Amino acid sequence: MQKIFPFIILFISTVIPSLAGVKGDFVTIPAAEYEVTDGKTGIPVTVSVESFRMATTEVTQKEFYEVMGFNPSYERGEARPV
Repeated sequence: MQKIFPFIILFISTVIPSLAGVKGDFVTIPAAEYEVTDGKTGIPVTVSVESFRMATTEVTQKEFYEVMGFNPSYERGEARPV
């Protein structure tokens, strides 16, 4: 789950604002660069992330399913957060 979580945030923040009837406010997360170290090799790597928009509220499992077509949550419930 940890590996796909950033992708989910980026994808949803890109897709959901364009959908009709989506409730809530969005904020822009600024572009950033940071350095991480590979856990296996110990080699530092610079990671760049472009700016993106993110909802100020949690995405429910129902909203996530409507956009993505699957529900990755362990504890299920349409009104529960992903």
